Amino acid sequence: MLLQRYLPHPYIIALASVVVALLVRSVLDPVLGGSLPFYLFYFAVITASIVGGVKPGLVALGASLAVAAYFFAAPRYSLLVANGEDLVSAFRFASVGAAMVVVGGWVRSLKVQRRLELAAMHERQAHVLREKEKIHHTLSSVGDGLITVDLNGRITFMNKVAEQLCGWDLGHAEGQYVEEVFKIVDGSSRETLPAPLVQAMRDGHPVGLPEHTVLIAKDGSELDISDSAAPIREKDGTITGGVLVFHQLPQPYPPVSR
Repeated sequence: MLLQRYLPHPYIIALASVVVALLVRSVLDPVLGGSLPFYLFYFAVITASIVGGVKPGLVALGASLAVAAYFFAAPRYSLLVANGEDLVSAFRFASVGAAMVVVGGWVRSLKVQRRLELAAMHERQAHVLREKEKIHHTLSSVGDGLITVDLNGRITFMNKVAEQLCGWDLGHAEGQYVEEVFKIVDGSSRETLPAPLVQAMRDGHPVGLPEHTVLIAKDGSELDISDSAAPIREKDGTITGGVLVFHQLPQPYPPVSR
């Protein structure tokens, strides 16, 4: 894209291609003589068509036809082509050149379309990345602990509060099953409780924890918590994961002795 921005105007390229073909043909003139007066100008036509499209290609075709007829067809230095063989060559050059203009213009349109598609794709990717960064910043700023998982129950995100309460950092927790990081037990019976996210994604509605739920952190410390879990849905209602929001319950104040 940057290179294309600084390329000369397509019509300048078309005329420059004709000039180059003229110079090369002039250098080869002692060898070729009056034969193949139009042959090298095919390259000018196809170059102009691919770079600039149909109109610059037609400009190159017309200029090439006039230049080749004037300098190399018999009689030389005249636009009147009197030699029968050169007339056939001129007609062939005009016909084939026109086809090359069409093909070259088609190739250029494909290249332009491809560049536009790539630019649009890059813009979409950048937009998605910006949106993800906004969501990540928002979730990181939530005051409660927050964990998201995919459909398999593997952790995809934890905010700082969740890291602190669970004793895990996101780098080690990401990809782990939520039960490995978010370990909870009943505070009275000490029975292990299932992660509410699994039930929320299975049933398709929010689920809360029972009272007296205790979170066992990675270092073995215990916290009384309250939480709620809910499925994450796409616009069409398809469940793609789950989100868990929890916080530490305040510890009751000890009774004041009198």
